[in-house]
This record gives sequence, C-alpha cells and structure tokens, in this order.
Amino acid sequence: MAKYTPGPLVGQLSRAQGNTVFSHNRGGSYMRNRVVPVNPGTVAQLQRRTWVTLLAQTWGTLTAAQRAAWTALGALMTRLDSLGQPYTLTGLQAYESVNLLRLLAAQATIADPPPFDAAPQLNTVTPTVTGGGIPAFSVAFAPTPFPAGTRGLLYATASLSPGRSFFGHPGVPAQSPGLYKFIAFTAAAQASPFNALAAYTPVFGVPITGKKVSVQLIPISANFLAGQPVRGDTIVL
Repeated sequence: MAKYTPGPLVGQLSRAQGNTVFSHNRGGSYMRNRVVPVNPGTVAQLQRRTWVTLLAQTWGTLTAAQRAAWTALGALMTRLDSLGQPYTLTGLQAYESVNLLRLLAAQATIADPPPFDAAPQLNTVTPTVTGGGIPAFSVAFAPTPFPAGTRGLLYATASLSPGRSFFGHPGVPAQSPGLYKFIAFTAAAQASPFNALAAYTPVFGVPITGKKVSVQLIPISANFLAGQPVRGDTIVL
C-alpha cells in the first residue's frame, strides 16, 4: 500500500483503475493493489442476490406513477459515498433499499413507497466482545434507546487480525459489504446495549481472544429507511 497527497492535478480519488484501488482512511489517501475476493456462494449470499434480482425485475412491473413516487422518495434519502460525500438515491435504489430491509426483517415487500421518515443519527457504537470459556458479545450505542418504531441493523466481521483496519462498506449500497455480514435486527425502541451473541455465533462461531471484531450499526426508521452507519471495533477479551 502506498500513500499519496491530493493536489491540483490529482485530487482525492476513490474506487479502482485497472489493478490499482484508490481510497482513504484516517491516515490519508492511499493506493493499493486490487484484490478480487473469493466468492463463497453461501446460502445467505445467494439469497440476497436472488432478492436483488427479483426486486429489479419487479421494478419494471410498477406503474409510472409508482416509479415516480419512489424517485421522489429517493431524492430525500441521503447516503455518504466512500469519500464521505453525500448523494441521494434513484427511484430504483430507494425501492430496493426499503424492500431489501423489509425482506431482512421477514416483512412483505411493498409496491408503493412509504412516507419519508428519517432514521435517527447515532453518535457512538461500542462493541464489547469476550471469547474463551464464557463468550459474550454486546454492542452499546448512543443516544439510547432508539425512538419508537426505530430499530438497528447490525453487521459484524469474524475474528480477524488485530492490525486490520479495512473491512468493507455494509452501509453503502453501491459498494461491497466486504468482510461484514448481516447479524441481526434489534427490537424496536431497543435500549443500549444490544446482546448480539446468540445472533453472532451461528454466523462466525465463538469470538477468538486477541483478535479484532468490527461492527457497523445502521439505524432503520419505522418505514424501513436506513440512516448512516456507525462503526465500532474491539479486541476480543
């Protein structure tokens, strides 16, 4: 990995060009070799792909008025790209975003967009993870509790090298979630901390002492509109 300084000729870059990936972190802008991830084809991964395909096909069956309404909703839904710049969603992106969240929560999909209700903003997310004989996995967050009807969508990684710092973008629909996997929805109006052990171990097993685990918690409004993800890392005790 090599760092570079953005200037008049080369600004701050993101994404890939050939075999080189441009990105940035707290240490500044950098370049690294592109690595093609292994495609495990897990049951959960295949299910998500099937959902995305079905939603894309169903989008074409909506009426013009319905698609226009989703486009209007998407214009109100703000996301941050990998450079931290805000952007809004297209109608298709809004339709897929809301309905994918509904499917993850075992809810039926909808053809008409819901009213806009912004998800709350989280300030901090702090996981505490213990391995060994008595494992534990809790995620504290603030402010707490979530407002009525609002829930949290939790993603997490496996137990990884403590020196690792890049894991992916689960809260950015246009980018790969990377090493993060869906763990659970919290209950509505969940208070901090959220006990995630029972949901985490079927996905990754018991956390390994001395390794790093990263989580991202995304607030989800009552109408299944996603807010901005907040990340928290910890070393397993």
